[in-house]
Amino acid sequence: MPPPTPLALVIYEPIKPDDAFGRMMESNLASRGIHLQTLHTYSTLAKQRARLKEVGFSDGQEAADVDFLWENWVTPEEKDRVSRCEMLDEIEEWKLLAEHYCVAWGCRSDGDADMQVFDKAWKGLPGSVENSAG
Repeated sequence: MPPPTPLALVIYEPIKPDDAFGRMMESNLASRGIHLQTLHTYSTLAKQRARLKEVGFSDGQEAADVDFLWENWVTPEEKDRVSRCEMLDEIEEWKLLAEHYCVAWGCRSDGDADMQVFDKAWKGLPGSVENSAG
């Protein structure tokens, strides 16, 4: 059998539909005719990681909510720059929203040098610690 084709994937998706904010988010989207087919199936960071692993993204699959990404990946200088562009009065609402969206990433490799770009940019980046049972 030939080795798998090297492939990297990054997903941006809502999570946590079962708390009060998640139920309101889902209701608001549904009122606009948007029905998120995978929201309940992959509702946690752990389920997002498992999803990638189950379909063959075995090298470096990880997930983080947007709040974690903002707090841990964005430099203080960039946060200052963004705050000058966009006045955000409701920090608590931003955090709540950011905790309900995630970025999940993974790759599968055959050892090819082409995957070095993904390895250097994504593999090994820290993901969020799960806030709720997965």
